[in-house]
Amino acid sequence: GECDVAPYPNPADLATIKANKDVTLLDQAGLNIGYMSYNTTIPPLDKAEVRHALNQAIDREALIKSLFQDAGATPAQNLIPPTMWSWDKDVKF
Repeated sequence: GECDVAPYPNPADLATIKANKDVTLLDQAGLNIGYMSYNTTIPPLDKAEVRHALNQAIDREALIKSLFQDAGATPAQNLIPPTMWSWDKDVKF
């Protein structure tokens, strides 16, 4: 009958938490977004064509799956998360 709270459980633990019939798991989309960036002051990242090629080579779905496992993360559509009031699905980056 006690209340225990874990605001950010380890993604690797979510399957175990969900499988426990004595635990009620509440979740919602976070108010956050992650970014990757390049240091464009060093070669070869100072060349736009190299950065473009790297951007095309990144498997965003695989990267998200690897980092967040089953935590429900989704690829960003623009620079703010969809949980913010000003988010607009038509704005692309």
